[in-house]
Amino acid sequence: MTAPEEKSKVEDPEHIRELLRGFCKALNEKRPDLAEKCFQDDCLLHYGSWTGAMRSEGKMILGMWLRGFPDFAFEVKDIVVDGNRGAMRLTFTGTQTGEFLGLAPTGKRIQCTESLFVLVRDGKIAEAWEDYDELGMWRQLGLKLPKPS
Repeated sequence: MTAPEEKSKVEDPEHIRELLRGFCKALNEKRPDLAEKCFQDDCLLHYGSWTGAMRSEGKMILGMWLRGFPDFAFEVKDIVVDGNRGAMRLTFTGTQTGEFLGLAPTGKRIQCTESLFVLVRDGKIAEAWEDYDELGMWRQLGLKLPKPS
């Protein structure tokens, strides 16, 4: 039996690449209104161990990052497409000049790796899975965390 997401028509690989590039461009331009156009209305976002609706919770998460790192920028390193799925490897940079998850502004600049995996349906992102080097970010912000042994 075929999984439900496999029943939709196969998207053009170049369209998926441009969709992912356009999403990052909108974020870099601090244009959540343009970023939102990349997603289906009912898009699900899996963010670490948390899952929620992109249209509501995704906006909240983006706002949290914008307040904490107003100069944030994403650099696309790789995009791979297979059928209706796309994967993107990114580098995130930013300076923490605002409060972030309860941490007062540190003024420290960070650089983290990030991965985004998406399922595209009818030309837009229907589901997304995002992971980033959270431990590395906290270390760069000055939190004293145990090093792996």
